[in-house]
Amino acid sequence: MKKIILATMFVIVFLSLTACGGQPSTPIVSPPDIPADQKYVVTDPSVPIEVAVGGEFYIAVESNPTTGYHWEVMNSWNPNLMVMVANEYQSTSPEGVVGGGGMDIWRFDALSAGDATFTISYFPPGDATDPQQTLTFTVNIR
Repeated sequence: MKKIILATMFVIVFLSLTACGGQPSTPIVSPPDIPADQKYVVTDPSVPIEVAVGGEFYIAVESNPTTGYHWEVMNSWNPNLMVMVANEYQSTSPEGVVGGGGMDIWRFDALSAGDATFTISYFPPGDATDPQQTLTFTVNIR
């Protein structure tokens, strides 16, 4: 009986400390390839991305992985034209907000001249076959 009371007290104290720890939740910290302090803008798929050879560019879309939804890359492209160097989620919610949204960001290096597409789909939790949304971005490297 004593063990049950002690175990119950431990669980109550543990839950109290984790719920009221006073520490704000921290957004996912990006790797050096995608600086956490850079302000990204959602990329409009209807506007072609123009980039010079040797330049870099990013594609950013709204996302909220706490809902279980997730973006998946749906196509391949010529690796001689562009290479993906980073893919990361960044929270755009105020510090301390749990479950707030953010952006998925893909960063690329443009290697040689040509045109490419980047297609992603947004899948609901538990469904890998029927995306809720699909976006295709056109990349023109000159």
